[in-house]
Amino acid sequence: MSEDFGVPAACEIACGNAAVESGEGCDDGGTLAGDGCSPSCQPEPGFGCAGSPSVCTATCGDGLVLGGEGCDDGGTLAGDGCGASCQPEAGFGCAGAPSVCTATCGDGLVLGGEGCDDGGTLAGDGCDAACEVEPGYGCSGSPSVCVPGAAVPALTREGMALLALALAAAARFRLRGRGAPRARGEC
Repeated sequence: MSEDFGVPAACEIACGNAAVESGEGCDDGGTLAGDGCSPSCQPEPGFGCAGSPSVCTATCGDGLVLGGEGCDDGGTLAGDGCGASCQPEAGFGCAGAPSVCTATCGDGLVLGGEGCDDGGTLAGDGCDAACEVEPGYGCSGSPSVCVPGAAVPALTREGMALLALALAAAARFRLRGRGAPRARGEC
């Protein structure tokens, strides 16, 4: 019998005995905080618990980095750096809660808004240290291969027409200078 209430000890609720009893949301057999089931046998924020004894796992997609999660950006969509199982995706680094994930520049993978990634971070090779295409270069592939582009600026349709007229006029004047016959009435 219990001294306080006159209730047999076998009827008392005991948090930490690995049996989920009335009033308990979980009971993992311990009373340590941070494992998903609190010392008062209630699920901790960011965890879901099931079974008796309770097994508690972090809730992926809630923006809290807990348990075995490597990241948690508040969602479970793939391709944003933090995968559906709350682990950083290849080529990304993640920090904070909710996690902010950014592509890892210099790893040879073109991800997350990188314009290029040649596997290095040296400037002057077409892909700079911030994984942006350098002026005068064109880059493609993953890892990126960058090649210098033509130094001729692009012309508009009107500019092309004007260039064609100028070239035609220059050709006509060259022909006249070499003794080409002139049409009757031309000076």
